[in-house]
Amino acid sequence: MARHRYVVAGAGFAGITLANQLERAARKHGVYLEITLIGQKEKILYQPGLLFAPFGKRGYRNEADLTWPVRRFLRRGIHFVRDKIVAFERDAKEVITESRGRFSYDTLVVALGTRLAVSDDEVYGLA
Repeated sequence: MARHRYVVAGAGFAGITLANQLERAARKHGVYLEITLIGQKEKILYQPGLLFAPFGKRGYRNEADLTWPVRRFLRRGIHFVRDKIVAFERDAKEVITESRGRFSYDTLVVALGTRLAVSDDEVYGLA
């Protein structure tokens, strides 16, 4: 059976959520996907837990309590690669990482995160 290869670039909240939803939907419909999630960090801040931090709830008192391994969030069958992405080769349909090499895909999802821009000068082209 042919596999459709997904690479999700970015192992933050959005990338993890999308990879899990893809796997769940594929399993439900009897479709086999090869899903690779690539991210630089082994752990992620469990942001929903921040809601409990001000109340001192056990297990949610500080950042260390809320920093969990990425793999803890992933459904079975999702391949996690901890590495830095250095290039996207669109024509070859490959993601190139610093240490682990090349990852081929049929579909690429880029979920590399966001950061707060505090002035218009920080957003290229906005001014």
